[in-house]
Amino acid sequence: MFGRTGGAPTFAMGIAHMFAQAVGSRASLSIWYHFCHHVRMLFILTTVDAMTRAGRYLLQDISASLEALGRTESYPA
Repeated sequence: MFGRTGGAPTFAMGIAHMFAQAVGSRASLSIWYHFCHHVRMLFILTTVDAMTRAGRYLLQDISASLEALGRTESYPA
C-alpha cells in the first residue's frame, strides 16, 4: 500500500485481495486490482450520467412552465 494515495486505490486493493484469496491465486492480484478500479469508475460515470440526465429533465420541466421557455421549437428556448 506504499505509494498509493487516497481511498480509491486502498479500496480497490482490499477488494482485490479478497477476490484473489477467494480464487486461491495471488498471481491474479493485479488483474483483480484493475478490475476493481474499472468497476468503480463505471459506477461513478454511470451515476454522474444519470444525475445529469435527471437534472436536465428537471430543468426542462421547470422551464416549460415559463411562457418564453416553454416553446421547444424556438431556438433561443
